[in-house]
Amino acid sequence: MVAPVPKKMCAYCNINRANTVDHVPPKNMFPSPRPNNMITVPACDGCNNKYAKDEEYFIASMMFTDAGDSVAGNMLWKQRLERMYSKNRGIRNKIARTLKRKSLHTPAGLYLGKHFVQTPEFDRWDRVVEKIVRGLYYFEYGSSLLPSTGVKTIFISTDERHKTIVNNNINMLKLGKRGWPDVFIYKCNEVVGNPRDSMWGLLFYEKLIFWAVTGKPVIT
Repeated sequence: MVAPVPKKMCAYCNINRANTVDHVPPKNMFPSPRPNNMITVPACDGCNNKYAKDEEYFIASMMFTDAGDSVAGNMLWKQRLERMYSKNRGIRNKIARTLKRKSLHTPAGLYLGKHFVQTPEFDRWDRVVEKIVRGLYYFEYGSSLLPSTGVKTIFISTDERHKTIVNNNINMLKLGKRGWPDVFIYKCNEVVGNPRDSMWGLLFYEKLIFWAVTGKPVIT
């Protein structure tokens, strides 16, 4: 399932020759000034642009979660997303439809009142995280996960109920070659002798955690 990728082949499809580079994670996740050591991988136009709208939604909707309370999230909102959200009716309507008033309680059961809570379109989040994992795999291991290699992503909220899950699993992985603690860091590990099988932990804006596992073929 894993094939070596020539220097100028697309890191995602391993079929088309790369005529551009793709930022992993998307460069629009970073407030200005952006770091000068961002990860890029070779990509064809088709793969680079395939999930552009999903990436836009992913970043905008994350700002309505705990990620929006982070330092980098606040900067991103003030610099670009507030203006984009006010002008882009499509994004605004999609996010508005996912906002609902719910009763919130502390882990101890203390009632905090009713607040707006977002239920994002998780299928769109999954597509973006899968693309990020495929790009990071190429960056970490110098080879491409073929399109037939499955990538299973799981969103894990960072409330008290999930800290045990995170703490028990994080030591299984090694820190990625590059990261920016206020915006994005990741850990990964691949199975010795079966490199298509790997596990990933992704942390966005110090708040949102995703786990991803690669290996099982996609059934079409």
